[in-house]
Amino acid sequence: MFKIINRTVNFSEEKPASNKASNKTATKPEGTKLSLYNYCGIGLDAKMALNFHNLRKSYPYLFKSRVGNKFIYTQRGLNHLFAGKKIMLSKCLKVYCDDKLIILPDVEGIIIQNITYWGGGIHDIWNDSTESTAYLDSEPFFSDSVAGESENVGQVQTSFKKQSYCDGVMEVVGFSSILHMGRTQTGLAKPVRICQGSNIEIHIQEGAMIPFQIDGEPFEVKGNCKMVMKMEKRVDVLVKKHYGKTPIETKVLKVLDWAEGKNYINETQRHVLLDQFLRTLGE
Repeated sequence: MFKIINRTVNFSEEKPASNKASNKTATKPEGTKLSLYNYCGIGLDAKMALNFHNLRKSYPYLFKSRVGNKFIYTQRGLNHLFAGKKIMLSKCLKVYCDDKLIILPDVEGIIIQNITYWGGGIHDIWNDSTESTAYLDSEPFFSDSVAGESENVGQVQTSFKKQSYCDGVMEVVGFSSILHMGRTQTGLAKPVRICQGSNIEIHIQEGAMIPFQIDGEPFEVKGNCKMVMKMEKRVDVLVKKHYGKTPIETKVLKVLDWAEGKNYINETQRHVLLDQFLRTLGE
């Protein structure tokens, strides 16, 4: 058993929009309060979940098996790859981490992690296993204010703490495209680290319509809105105990990451070795 942080997510209207009463009909209107235990997806990840959710509500008879569900989910992803509208979140969102305005890179999707897993069990997308990052025992360090591509002045986080379930800190990462997200899900890439902090605020500019998902519940939020995510309380969670043993898959991945980080093998060789290991394990 260990303690996990329960967070509250509050949506509120930033300021009344002139002659636009329809803003109050957003899916998550002013005053909405939700709980978060796992992670929040914004943009790409949430849009995929929302499309899948809407299709399932319209045609429930299509969703009868796990294999079929995965096929449909993949098909929706391919539709987005070839015909989907690309929305760069840096142009319609402002992200504040512990009251500091953060410069967003060019990403289509953002994940705010409260735990170390994402997307049905994918572990360590924060990439704690890399040796190229200087981790701190103290608070994360932010650069001085600089101008980003969107001409907003903000800050860039330049050092981080290791990810933990119970330290009260959230990790924010981004995906540049649907291909980047797919490569992350298969272990071939890592997302972009954006920031890390205890309190996260997302400000959505007026006129935007942004998909969100919180612990698997997808919805859309209209612009002129602010989302504030804060710690509520610590709750006890039961987890499977390995009695001091690390799964063999985890050990192999750590060795491969170490070898690639030391330039003993390249990315292609890592993929070949990992593929052969998985084949051998399945025999």
